[in-house]
Amino acid sequence: MRAGGYNATTRGLVASLLQEPPEDESCCAMLAAAGEPLRHRAVDEGAVRPDVAMADLVTLVNAIALATESATATEAQRLMRLALEGVSPTRR
Repeated sequence: MRAGGYNATTRGLVASLLQEPPEDESCCAMLAAAGEPLRHRAVDEGAVRPDVAMADLVTLVNAIALATESATATEAQRLMRLALEGVSPTRR
């Protein structure tokens, strides 16, 4: 949940992440490499589905950051919570 608040305080980060440097030097590649151990642990603990790649998570966080660039931290956190918990009123 902290990513929403973090994104709301790092305006402009998304624009830099969306630029296309060489793949091995990109911010997204570095974030994915750094986050992979955390994703793996989350999968092992049942907090993240096994088919969710680190690139998916980086893309999701970037999308929320882009969508909430002019929003408050509270609004960004609400959108992150919605993404994590889903829109369905019941879990199946």
